[in-house]
Amino acid sequence: MKAAFEQAFPDAGDAFAALSIVEATNPQFGDYQCNDAMGLAKVLRQAPRKIAEAAVAAADSPAWLDGVEVAGPGFINITLKPDAVAGMVET
Repeated sequence: MKAAFEQAFPDAGDAFAALSIVEATNPQFGDYQCNDAMGLAKVLRQAPRKIAEAAVAAADSPAWLDGVEVAGPGFINITLKPDAVAGMVET
């Protein structure tokens, strides 16, 4: 996600140094989530949802990723493909 934020906002300097992706608080939101768009709103002077949408639009879509979507005011929900997760666990 850091690369996606950097690509979407190339003039933001080191604003993305502390980005984090954490386990989703609820399975309905996917496997992981990134909530950093809210904190970046003041730095980037944009609405959190617009920041999240720009980052998602700039994100790569590797084969193991089932989806990345923006929810609510700017949460980024990340869902992994079940077969990809199973493959990682088996190795």
